[in-house]
Amino acid sequence: MSVSIRRMETPTAFSAQKAEKPQKLRFLPVEKIFEISSSLSRLVTDPESRKLLARRMRNYAYTKRRGKLRLPAHLSEKVSDLLDLPKWRIREILYWVRPSTSLNFPLKQREFQFVMQHSAVTMWNRESGADSHMAHLVGLNRLGKSDAPSKMGRGLWPSSPSFSEMLEMSRKRVLHDAGHKNSPRVTVEHCLTRKDLSDDIRLASRVVAKNIVGIRSSVELPEDFLPWFRYRDGFSILTTRYNIPAGLVRFLLAQWKVRPTNLWLVDHCSLKWYLRKHKAVDFGITKVDAACSVETDSVSSEGPGVSSPSTIGPRLMSDEDLIAGLGDEFAELIAGLPG
Repeated sequence: MSVSIRRMETPTAFSAQKAEKPQKLRFLPVEKIFEISSSLSRLVTDPESRKLLARRMRNYAYTKRRGKLRLPAHLSEKVSDLLDLPKWRIREILYWVRPSTSLNFPLKQREFQFVMQHSAVTMWNRESGADSHMAHLVGLNRLGKSDAPSKMGRGLWPSSPSFSEMLEMSRKRVLHDAGHKNSPRVTVEHCLTRKDLSDDIRLASRVVAKNIVGIRSSVELPEDFLPWFRYRDGFSILTTRYNIPAGLVRFLLAQWKVRPTNLWLVDHCSLKWYLRKHKAVDFGITKVDAACSVETDSVSSEGPGVSSPSTIGPRLMSDEDLIAGLGDEFAELIAGLPG
């Protein structure tokens, strides 16, 4: 599956303002999951009328029915402003729980574990009230709807949806790919390893560009990397697929390894299984090419300070040099490699 995202313009440096006070974590009231929004509840106080209103609006907004919304006369007078709204707008205001509700109202841990046990899809749940979501709303430019992640003209849903996003998907009858839970455990010959990513930042950059769409806005991004993202529907969307900074590549790979549910992935699986399903040639890179490039530089007679291959051969980096060059974020990965 490929994801189309328009490439952004050249990023400009700016400072992200941070939220002064962390918001207190408020949990989702489970009794309101299927209730209509509070604004509609105030207009229609009778319980039976509310059920009728919700049923009529749901059938209109989530089916292929054409024309305008039609309601009984006693309801039309109370909600007359709804009659001329398009379907997408009615879906936004109909229910109390919307796709964006999880940004402010996550599930309690006990409820989250219960849903996870009965769901074929891995879910995301906000964990703390002291996150940087509001700071990113200030520090990131917004991504237009026409530039949002899509496939064949249709909008996509995150690989690890929140509970409210899953609820909206079920209302729209959207089938979600269960990802690695149902995928066969297949390992290709000469598959990639974490050491390959550590040794070749170009390969690591192409892996990130091909499979990572974005990261949840509740995850704090280093300020230097903010220009490479745009905000949309609770996600910091990576809006460039070329010239991704090496530090950002390592940051996203570390997130993929530690907490993959924070990421929006094209191929929904862990980093370990993604590497086992691919070879370097899938990303236009071979280990032979890397060796040849080193030898070509060493035998070249053009340019100052270049020696012949008889005196200086290809230099092999030690683990200490590798960690010093790539940073501390990959130190744990290198330490866990087999000897």
